[in-house]
Parts: sequence; C-alpha cells; structure tokens
Amino acid sequence: MSSIAPPIDGIGEKKRQSLWKIGAATMVGTAIEAFDFLAYGTAAALVFNKLFFPNFDPAVGTLAAFGTFASGMLARPLGGIVFGHYGDRLGRKSMLTLSLLLMGICTVLIGLLPTYESIGLWAAVLLVLLRIGQGLSFGRGARRRDADGRGACAAQVEVAGRQHAADGRTHRRAAVFGGLRAGHPVARGQFPEL
Repeated sequence: MSSIAPPIDGIGEKKRQSLWKIGAATMVGTAIEAFDFLAYGTAAALVFNKLFFPNFDPAVGTLAAFGTFASGMLARPLGGIVFGHYGDRLGRKSMLTLSLLLMGICTVLIGLLPTYESIGLWAAVLLVLLRIGQGLSFGRGARRRDADGRGACAAQVEVAGRQHAADGRTHRRAAVFGGLRAGHPVARGQFPEL
C-alpha cells in the first residue's frame, strides 16, 4: 500500500502510481493554463502594446496586443481536434505530454522574444505564431474545444478501467482545480503593482 493513495479495491500498485502521475500532470497543465491566461492577459493590457506595437496609438497597440491573445484562443478548437484525434489513436497520455511540452516551449520562447525595437515587425509575427502554438497545446481536451484537463481525466479513466472510473472522479476534479489555484497566485505575482 502506498502512503499517499487511499486503497481502491482491485487496482494494483503500479496502476495506482500511474493514476497519480496522470493526476499530477493534469494539475501542472491546468496551473500552466491558469498562469498563461492571467499573466498574458495582464501583460497584453499593460506591457505588450509598448514592446511589440510601439508605432501605433496606445489604444490601438493595446487592441493589437489583445489580438495576439485572441489568436491563441482561436487556435484552441483546432488543437482539440488534432490532439483529440491523435489522443484516440496514440494514447491520451502521450498527447498530454506533447501538449505540455509544446506549451512550455512556446511560453519560454515568448519570454525570450526580442521586441519591436530589435527585430521590427517580426517580433509581432513571432508573438502571434507562439500564441497559436500555445492555443494548440491548450486544445488537448479529448475531442473538446476547452482545455480544462479533460484529456488527462480521460487518460485517468482509461488507466483505472471502467469499473473504477467513478472511484477517481474526486481526484480528477481536485487535480484540475488544484492547478487553477496554483496558477493564479503565480500569475498575480508577476505584476505586483496591481
């Protein structure tokens, strides 16, 4: 018996560990999503108009920055289709891992992205492309348009098996909402002046 997992009749130790790994991945993915949504939205409102759209009127620059935010949101349904399709064929666990990797790479590259002053219009183009990459990775829900961890929850159910699907329902929800709770304060800490 593991000290961190309550006993569930009929599920072996290896399967239980796999369920906890998937639950942890769900929590991490949801925390990244919450962080991205809040931090990027705040940065788009306060900073990105000056860094990526300085030649525009401030109001127009802010609208353009929010347009980059929207590009990521608009890419989510396509990500849901792609990751849902390949999740059904290759396994949701591998698609969850791939989507988290894509999200992490795009987020780091946005942080390292040169501004308009350095590379001109290409800064805004690269920002939009990276936001689309983030949006695709958020569409990881199994044949769904939203990215609230449904692909990871489906993977947990698949590992547990049909007879134990209801046993882990609370754990799946806790992982999703725990990730939301973890991502919000981290994003809020990036803008202490608010």
